[in-house]
Amino acid sequence: MAVSTGYHAAVFAGQRRLKPLAEYLQTPSEKRRDGVRKMIAMAKSKMKKKE
Repeated sequence: MAVSTGYHAAVFAGQRRLKPLAEYLQTPSEKRRDGVRKMIAMAKSKMKKKE
């Protein structure tokens, strides 16, 4: 248990920038929905660039 705690503490300390807490608390369906929104936004921006 101590080794696991030490490992996770070292990984946490090595993080350069943490994500907002809301990202860590999202359910899998919310993550999927956000991914879909990002993909749609990216596709729309690419379509605008082509015009």
